Amino acid sequence: MVYNNSRSNIDPVIEMRKCPNCGQKTGGDYCQWCGYPIIADDKGKGVKPREDDSALAVALRLAAEKREAQEKAGREAEEKAKREAQEKARRVADVIAKREAQEKAGREAKEQASREVEEKAGRETEEKARRETEEKARREAEEKARRETEEKARREAEEKAKRETEEKAGREAEEKARRETEEKARREAKEQARREAEEKAKREAEEKARRETEEKARREAEEKARREAKEQASREAEAAKKARRAETKARKEAEREAKEKPKREAEEAKKTRRAEVKARKEAEREAKERASREAEEARKAERAGATVGKAAEQEAKERTKREAEEARKAERAGATAGKAAEQEARERTKREAEEARKAERAGATAGKEAELEAKERVSREAEEARKTERSGAEREKGTERGITAADGAGVYQGSVNLVLVPPIQPSQMRRFEASLSQIEGLSLDLVGGSVDGGTEIIVSAENSIPLLDILRGLPSVAEAVKEGKDIKVALKKD
Repeated sequence: MVYNNSRSNIDPVIEMRKCPNCGQKTGGDYCQWCGYPIIADDKGKGVKPREDDSALAVALRLAAEKREAQEKAGREAEEKAKREAQEKARRVADVIAKREAQEKAGREAKEQASREVEEKAGRETEEKARRETEEKARREAEEKARRETEEKARREAEEKAKRETEEKAGREAEEKARRETEEKARREAKEQARREAEEKAKREAEEKARRETEEKARREAEEKARREAKEQASREAEAAKKARRAETKARKEAEREAKEKPKREAEEAKKTRRAEVKARKEAEREAKERASREAEEARKAERAGATVGKAAEQEAKERTKREAEEARKAERAGATAGKAAEQEARERTKREAEEARKAERAGATAGKEAELEAKERVSREAEEARKTERSGAEREKGTERGITAADGAGVYQGSVNLVLVPPIQPSQMRRFEASLSQIEGLSLDLVGGSVDGGTEIIVSAENSIPLLDILRGLPSVAEAVKEGKDIKVALKKD
């Protein structure tokens, strides 16, 4: 909260105001910074200050009002002077612009007149110079014609004398020139023959070097193919040996297993028989004990009654006999089962040994077949290498000729010239080119000629293809005929 810090008759608390003299914020009736009187405007704020009727306050108010009026008058004077200066500047600018426009128009008019005068003078000068040049050229032409006529007559006279003088020398010179020409022709022919002989020897040497290079490459290819085939055969033979060793090992394992299995089965059969004998003895012992118990009971019962005791004793004896008979039957059955198991083990051992021997024979046969197949494959690969080399040499020769035809059967390779029979419509040409672009292994190299004068198309075949038959089968071709190295093609009409 801010209180009044000056001597003022205004009791309520007032807000901070800006001093019109120094611009600082202050409170009260006088600026606390410069002492300038602050005229409060408290309308609408509910605060009505009391007037100070002292002479100082009145003088200060009058001074403030006077200063405010002076400032207002100064501002108005400045505004008026500013407006007048702007108006004057505008009028001056208009006058200057008008004067510059007039001067520019005057200069342009003067320049136009000057250009017209200069152009007229230039045209007159050019016309005068042209007339003088023509007159001079006419005089020079007449003088030249006169001199040429005189010179021609003089030259004809001199030429006639010269011809008569030179005819004899000419004949002698011709004879000398003829002899010199004949001698020169003889020397040139001799030089030509020498050059041809050298060229022929050079071609033969190059051909010999090429054949030697091809032969060397062929031998190297064959040697490489033989080495690769030998290595392949060696690898396959090694694989066959490993397979045979594995088969032998498996056979031996099977034989060992077959030998050991009957022993195990016989041992198990013996254990079974011993168990059966033990069980039979145990059954007999139990039967005897039961019979003795029953006999004891029968004797006890006999003492109770003689008739009942005899019957019970008889029954006990019969039961003992039956149990003994059953035990003997069980023993015979056990012995029979043991023999049957032993017989079955022996038969199984024989079968497994036979299968092992068959597997060994089959392994040996497979190894021989693998080795034979490896040798055959080596020979096939060597033959294919030789064929490839021969076909490469033939392809090189065909490429040097530019085309390869197989016995005139229409099979081509390399560049082929197709001659189209005129007239040819653009639509026919488009269809034919589209058909050629769809042939596999064939590419268009060059198209030339005209619609009426005939068209030639140069195509290239990457591999040997029956080009003549392919062209005859195209829907846009009416006929295709071989003419030397070229193919003559007639297109179907639309």
